Amino acid sequence: MKSPFHGMDPYLEEHWGDVHHRFITYACDQLQELLPGDLRARVEDRVFVEADIPVRRVFVPDVRVYEVPPKSRKRH
Repeated sequence: MKSPFHGMDPYLEEHWGDVHHRFITYACDQLQELLPGDLRARVEDRVFVEADIPVRRVFVPDVRVYEVPPKSRKRH
């Protein structure tokens, strides 16, 4: 049966947690292969954003890319 909502898949909606987790893991692995040696792709790392306004927000991006400190670049 065709979905009554354009752009939505009821099967994926029902199992979104699993689909999202698997997709993000795959995306992270693919992204890591494209990054230079001093960068790493990580899943579920928190990012703190500070601005001039007195509100501090915490974000948990699906995939975060960060620079590896020089002394630990040999490890993955």
